[in-house]
Amino acid sequence: TQQKDDIMAGFFQSRVIITTLVWVIACLVLGALAGALSNSGDTLWYQSLNRPAFAPPSWVFGPVWTLLYAMIGCAGSYLWLHRDQNSLLLTLFIVQLVLNYAWSFIFFRAHAMGFAIIEILLLLVTIISIMVLAFSHHRIVTWLLLPYACWVSFATVLNIAFWLTNLA
Repeated sequence: TQQKDDIMAGFFQSRVIITTLVWVIACLVLGALAGALSNSGDTLWYQSLNRPAFAPPSWVFGPVWTLLYAMIGCAGSYLWLHRDQNSLLLTLFIVQLVLNYAWSFIFFRAHAMGFAIIEILLLLVTIISIMVLAFSHHRIVTWLLLPYACWVSFATVLNIAFWLTNLA
């Protein structure tokens, strides 16, 4: 039975690793796709906007989002592997992914900065809700999403500042 236990432990570890890799790669690919399809940051429209003084240079966003999407993918993997314990968390997680990817289209493609503020506030509330609900039994999810919540908080302020400095 020890051999059987070792085989099962190895299978579980392989399942966790594969699931995590799938979630991380999916989040990275979907994030890159959303950015590419929305022309985020590379359009004449965006370049013509008055930039708030605290807006980071465009090259910062790629590395930051790459790290964040990897952490988001790890959190997603954990929630997927524990979905039988709390399906609400996984549902909220999927909702925040949709909101995350949609923001780029709303802001960069539709040029709807005001609507993007409402959307990003919904995203932020959803992320914080996940973190609060996960804290007691799935604390790793809270810690994995903390940098994401901080960045989206900054992005919310930045979105508002872009909107205010570019009111026509």
